[in-house]
Amino acid sequence: MLDPISLSPPGHAHFVGIGGAGMRALAEYLSDYGWRLSGSDLDVNTPGARALAARGVAVSTGHRREHVAEGTNLVIHSAAVPADNPERIEARERGLPDLSYVDVLGILCRQRETIGIAGTHGKSTTTALCSWILESAGADPGYLCGAELAKVQRGGRAGSGRHLVVECCEFRRHFLEVPVRSAAILSVEPDHFDCYATLDETVDAFASFAGNLPADGLLLWNAECANTARAVAGATCRCVSFAIDGPADWRAARVRANGPGIEFDVVHHGTTVTHVRLPLPGRHNAMNALTAAALCLKHGIDPEAVAEGLASFPGLRRRFELMGHWRGAVLVDDYAHHPTEIRAALQAARDAFPGGRLRCVFQPHQRQRTEMLMEEFAVALASADQVFVVPVFSARESDDQANVTLSRELVSLTGVRGGRSEFGTSLDRIAATLETDVREGDVLITLGAGDIYRLHDRFDRRIL
Repeated sequence: MLDPISLSPPGHAHFVGIGGAGMRALAEYLSDYGWRLSGSDLDVNTPGARALAARGVAVSTGHRREHVAEGTNLVIHSAAVPADNPERIEARERGLPDLSYVDVLGILCRQRETIGIAGTHGKSTTTALCSWILESAGADPGYLCGAELAKVQRGGRAGSGRHLVVECCEFRRHFLEVPVRSAAILSVEPDHFDCYATLDETVDAFASFAGNLPADGLLLWNAECANTARAVAGATCRCVSFAIDGPADWRAARVRANGPGIEFDVVHHGTTVTHVRLPLPGRHNAMNALTAAALCLKHGIDPEAVAEGLASFPGLRRRFELMGHWRGAVLVDDYAHHPTEIRAALQAARDAFPGGRLRCVFQPHQRQRTEMLMEEFAVALASADQVFVVPVFSARESDDQANVTLSRELVSLTGVRGGRSEFGTSLDRIAATLETDVREGDVLITLGAGDIYRLHDRFDRRIL
């Protein structure tokens, strides 16, 4: 019989809402431990669902009781799946454990020496960087990342080492259910407005996360972020700061572009520990890499191994991912869906590909976020040479006309803020418009957390 406290022995786990990045990573992790898997989702055409299906996981469309097959030992549901979902009802009526993603994450974290990566921005990249350093150094870590590592084509891995690196999301305060011994808080900014009515509520949630670390735990925090400083002020564990500008325990010094990437010195209390060359552009990625390096160094990884791991990092899907070239233009896709992330992604594009026109296609994510940060979005987008805005992608909201109206408002405000912007009615029309005057050296970057990456399929068809 399955012990829900230890998740052993391995049996058959059914995932309700299997298409999300977190659920996909968890499925890959359990698969490594010998679990047989099945799952369902309303949309089985997501990258996560397709990847799992390609690995032999039975993925069903929609939610029906019969999807919970005979012999199932455990049902795991995503945060978006309500209690009245027919598959969850079937699980309870059959006496099967009906656990959330966060429930299972908490169980796994209690079994390992867990490193948690939290923050409004940079969680997936820093989780992946830390995991990759540990793996390259032979530590064989487990990891659960909200994005796919490009080379290994997965976001989750069990490993056999003592470390587990996990992405800790603040949505619905889920990260408070994740027990970690070491952690990093990368940034604290207004977001998830359906969960946090004020910035103070957001800071308080991160303060609770910091306060959950044991007294002998380790917390790295961003000394450049005043909200992060507020969040860690009451923590009782050992708190260690990091920064590029200004005083901090760990610093990235002499940060500079190096082709399509960056390089810098890792400095600890004034002493250079190692030199890093990272194949990712942007100041924000220097901060992410500095955090990962400091965490791994604190966990006993040799400085040379840290540098080698960062130099060989394969990148993440949808995190400044180079999609190819089209008629001399560079194609880039990025998950940026917050004004701070958009500014960072656009500046990274300028740094990596100087001199070319920067043409951006943005898909806002969630109406409430778009409404609350409308001014900030407009200012950030105006820094591109040309912007197309498509209708808001609303995974938790309906009303297509409202999504169109809000995007048109963003187009207008971006123009007021000095940007050259227009509304994009469809991906095919945007591709056709871009095709009319594409130039050698242009950078075409898609931004958003929805399905805007599919625009690159249109470019592929035109190449053929």
